[in-house]
Amino acid sequence: MNPTQAMASALGAARSAAADPLHLPAKAARRAADTAGGFATWASNELARRVDLTPLVKQLVDLDSLIADVDLDNVLQRVDLVGLVESIIAEIDLPEIIRESTGSVASSTLRGVRMQGISADEAVARVVDRLRFRHRMPVVAPTAIAEQ
Repeated sequence: MNPTQAMASALGAARSAAADPLHLPAKAARRAADTAGGFATWASNELARRVDLTPLVKQLVDLDSLIADVDLDNVLQRVDLVGLVESIIAEIDLPEIIRESTGSVASSTLRGVRMQGISADEAVARVVDRLRFRHRMPVVAPTAIAEQ
């Protein structure tokens, strides 16, 4: 209710009280209370809309004690944790991250296994050469050939 409506309501209350003098006090009091309540609501809404109440609340309200009274278990029961986790996983694309990381791990593991296989193959070849009394020619590096 804005101030114009409050004034019109007060004038209406005065007119109806004048028209019915037997019930004047009760009707006038009720109408005045309604008008005052409507004006107080309007004024408080306007004040809250135009004034930043944050500093005042920080100064006057002990937020630590207010938060200490909050039952966090009860609050967490109201939260849809499964839906929250699903939305986070969808947002960060967790399955793709897992595929990429396991792919690189598998690739490096496979490379390691191949290198061990090559080393094992060379060791077996050396053992066979010794058993057959073969002498391998030392491998000459390309730079050594170029120097000759």
